[in-house]
Amino acid sequence: MGTLVDNVDGRVAITADHGNLFGEWGLYGHPMHTPVPALLAVPWAETTGVDRETLAPELEPPEPLPVSRVHGETGERERLEALGYL
Repeated sequence: MGTLVDNVDGRVAITADHGNLFGEWGLYGHPMHTPVPALLAVPWAETTGVDRETLAPELEPPEPLPVSRVHGETGERERLEALGYL
């Protein structure tokens, strides 16, 4: 996060789609189907950034991602299952 706040001006919010367990109830990571509040709470942190120009990234086009399926070849449920959401 230090690199980010040293290279942008203004309010910065850091968040994620879910939390992680760090030993709560003897669990770590984010195991599926575990209704622990620390896992279900969406992380949120705010700070203020000041651009100190400590990083000048080289912007190159990213490599294309490998495509294993043609869009529309499988249904939404199958995609969610493949990603581990169902």
